[in-house]
Amino acid sequence: MQPTPSARVHYEQELHTRTAEAGARRRRHMWGLCIMAVAFLAAIGRAQPVFSPEDLERAMKAVGRYVELTHSAIGAGDFETAKTRVARARNQLAPTIAFWRNNKEADAVKFLREAIAALDELDLSLSNEPIDRAAAGAAAKKVDAACQRCHAVYREQDPTSKKFVVKLRR
Repeated sequence: MQPTPSARVHYEQELHTRTAEAGARRRRHMWGLCIMAVAFLAAIGRAQPVFSPEDLERAMKAVGRYVELTHSAIGAGDFETAKTRVARARNQLAPTIAFWRNNKEADAVKFLREAIAALDELDLSLSNEPIDRAAAGAAAKKVDAACQRCHAVYREQDPTSKKFVVKLRR
């Protein structure tokens, strides 16, 4: 049975209306998503975590302890413990980038990235099978050197208390 011409026209008009409404809903939905995405990205771009000098001091002391313990563990042949200490040092060091960025110290950010890369290299050397103790020791010395490059510029010792403090260059 063939639909009548008027029924066919009515059907086509109804289909066209529903399709247009669905398209309009999709466009409104997409615009809403776009606006939310732009707002989110703008908020992320502006928001930088607060990382105080006290936070930096705590993190650096922890990193120093973990690096020292890493050297001891490598010397003792306890590579699993050394690997754990490297991971903890990296976890303490990485967030300090917020402090250096907030203080607009681009060189410190560069030094920090070099130190993190050295920790990653040490982690890789501790992941080899079998582990080469000499290679792990050499990688650990690269971590020390990376830390010292930053300390030479951004750390000074109080002559009276002998306590180390952050030295900003701006």
